[in-house]
Amino acid sequence: TLQSAWSFLLGFVPRAAVFFAFRSERVFSDTARRAAGVPIYIEDAVRSDDRLFHEWRLDENYETWRKGNIRQSKRLLHLVSQSNYQELLDKLFECTREEHLSPSHSMMDRLIAAKDLDTQVAIEEAHNRPVLVNENGILLNKAEREMLQEIGNEVK
Repeated sequence: TLQSAWSFLLGFVPRAAVFFAFRSERVFSDTARRAAGVPIYIEDAVRSDDRLFHEWRLDENYETWRKGNIRQSKRLLHLVSQSNYQELLDKLFECTREEHLSPSHSMMDRLIAAKDLDTQVAIEEAHNRPVLVNENGILLNKAEREMLQEIGNEVK
């Protein structure tokens, strides 16, 4: 729904900057809003009231089920024993220093934590930004990016 609104606005006013905003944050003056672009306002919803897109999360057992379900993934169980994925996670830890990727954690926990980095990289790529900028200048090659995507696609 939000992507449809975004696509519609980009087709309707292609030169406008489109952005998401919460109705509770409507502090823009008309002049500032015109300078910032065209907002797509999103209704605020408290966790207990967000039934439209996240009704399954209202079940109190959802998180426990989700975490257990991810750990049963046949693909992740296979990747746990793959040395090239361990090397990737070591590289990602060296690059980001993200504690959840530390070799002190189990391979399964590290694989699950890598989902967040896949999302971050996808956002950086979508905005034509450098990927995982770090002090050591460590870069992901194409194969490593594909491996990270595989992890991200499996951990939902």
